[in-house]
Amino acid sequence: PVNSTTTLSPSANAIALQIENVSTPRPMTHDLLRNVIHDLNASVQKVVVCDLQDNTFYALIYVALGGDTVAIDARPSDAIALALRTRAPIFVEDRVMDNARSLEVTPDKADADRLHKWLESLDPDDLGKYKM
Repeated sequence: PVNSTTTLSPSANAIALQIENVSTPRPMTHDLLRNVIHDLNASVQKVVVCDLQDNTFYALIYVALGGDTVAIDARPSDAIALALRTRAPIFVEDRVMDNARSLEVTPDKADADRLHKWLESLDPDDLGKYKM
């Protein structure tokens, strides 16, 4: 669950809020984008995480507009947050999955310390209340 001790990027926060069905008093950026796409009589067809270069993932948002499909470059986190809001399917290219397997993921000390503090702050009574 998202709480005040959890430090997330804006896109990660938007994803977490949508997964947890938390409504916000005003539209977040991804809600705004969904509304603009809808008001333009367009629709998000799919999101594809399409590339991995120098440890950076890339995604495309495919939007149907006026009989055409437009591919829009996006950060995967933003694309996924939008896909969740529009119920669009999310895909990952096979080559991205293959290349991601070879990535070395070594969190820096600050991330490890932040995670450790967050884990220590968890209340055991909260565990088991949430389902995936």
